[in-house]
Amino acid sequence: RDRQSEFDNIFRKAADLQYANALFYYAYQISSHPYEYYTEAMALFEKVLEINPLNDRIYVNMGACSSFLFEYEDAFGYYQKALELNPESDIAEENIGNYYRQEGDYELSIKHYRRALELNPENHRAYNNIGIAYYRLGDYESAEVAYEKAMELNIEAEEVAALDTLTYYNAAL
Repeated sequence: RDRQSEFDNIFRKAADLQYANALFYYAYQISSHPYEYYTEAMALFEKVLEINPLNDRIYVNMGACSSFLFEYEDAFGYYQKALELNPESDIAEENIGNYYRQEGDYELSIKHYRRALELNPENHRAYNNIGIAYYRLGDYESAEVAYEKAMELNIEAEEVAALDTLTYYNAAL
């Protein structure tokens, strides 16, 4: 009987996690759609957190939704929570860098982009973003190097991101 009860508990936890994963992926999918879906995605991410509060990816995605909703302080808090749960999250580091860049603190944004690149040297978005920060500081040589690296890594990435990188690269020349 105790073994059956233990099995039932394990099964319930597994079912809850499977449900949480399904909700997460649905919320993730709708969060990549137009603005009106971000609020719905946030509600779904909240439900997932009730089941699995230790998943750093949920907080990263909640931060992204909050940014799209222009709730930057909330986004920053979600990214910090993601880093608390997973200090190896290059995406959270990069987005904290984005927050500081938006606030005009380019030096601090560069610090976070560098950390993101330490964690994932293939993160073309972090190279692009560090290039923007260098550009805003007037360090065009460093910006150019970063943009070139972003474009090199961005060969298979979205065309829009490549055009964004190219736009800043041309401005730095």
